Amino acid sequence: MSWRSASLNAYFAYTVSFGMSLLSGTLIPVIPLFAFRMGASQIELGIVGSAAPLIYVPLTFVTGRLSDRLGRKPLIAASALIYAIACVLYFISSSPTHLIVVKLIEGLSTALLWPPVEALLADNAFLNGYALVANFGASWSLGTTIGALISSWAIGTGRYGDVFLPAAIFSLAFSLATLLIISDIRAKLQGEEGPISEQGSATPSQFSSVWLAAFIYAFCQGIVFALYPPYADTRGVPTFIIGLVVTSLMLGRTLVFISFRRIRGRFKILITTGSAIIGLTILPLSLTIDPWIILPLSLMLGFGVGLIYAASIMVALSVDKASRGKYAGFFEGSIGAGYFFGPIIGGSIAQVVLQGPYAICSIAALISLLSIIRSKIK
Repeated sequence: MSWRSASLNAYFAYTVSFGMSLLSGTLIPVIPLFAFRMGASQIELGIVGSAAPLIYVPLTFVTGRLSDRLGRKPLIAASALIYAIACVLYFISSSPTHLIVVKLIEGLSTALLWPPVEALLADNAFLNGYALVANFGASWSLGTTIGALISSWAIGTGRYGDVFLPAAIFSLAFSLATLLIISDIRAKLQGEEGPISEQGSATPSQFSSVWLAAFIYAFCQGIVFALYPPYADTRGVPTFIIGLVVTSLMLGRTLVFISFRRIRGRFKILITTGSAIIGLTILPLSLTIDPWIILPLSLMLGFGVGLIYAASIMVALSVDKASRGKYAGFFEGSIGAGYFFGPIIGGSIAQVVLQGPYAICSIAALISLLSIIRSKIK
């Protein structure tokens, strides 16, 4: 495989990461408010938020290995096509039950997307671990940030349904572009030119602290994404500020990714710092309705989750060059588990105490520090 083909694959991986994340970021704040308008209870909001991970978690372990065998192209193309179908179904949904079913379809789409995209990038990018994580993290996180900013318009006008059909068209375009652009042959990258330095022979169980960190990252974000928009609405937070809270979180995360090649901290230090930031910011975020306090806190929360994600994926993609899809699957499966349990547990608690989910996030993040500190990964 030529250097030119490898570079084209890498650039397309960044592009599809940005584009599909932009579509996802647009829908993240809209769907819970859409469900709330349909009369969804707190527990139903949690189920809507957890439905996609219910499919995502088991499938990522399969699609990661499958992409090692079949190639990255067919899975990425299928993912974008299924996402387009899900967007059309969102548009015609009329009840929380409909949204739950469509969320399951969306979970199938994202499970087919992320392990192959991450493996495609690691196969073809001539970068070391920190630069690779910085570029990849910045591409998808910037997409979700811009998407959330776009969603602020839909939230502010109350025209939630307007975002779905344009998203379907763009997703279909990405599916066709994948078939035309990706060259599904892995680059032969060796030595220091290779994408990342390998950890050597290992088993997934040796990286339990990585999977725990990825879980905490998604557990806390899942609660914010699924429950905070309608919670803030009932508390009287201005509607356009609700969209900006999600945008601010994503912006903080993106800034971490952009600067990650300069941060260059060890796994344990980065995870400890990120977990501490989450533990100290997420509960205060839920206790105020003052925009001048909410937005800085959500930005800081973004810094925390960004540090955890960047440190975790760098280790996950540097374990075994021959099985990058498998380890990307473990990483994404751990994230999917967090996105499943966060909203469903948070929604159940919110039925009793509205601020309860955010207290649970804070406790979980701080308790996870004990396990991370004992990790053998430095």
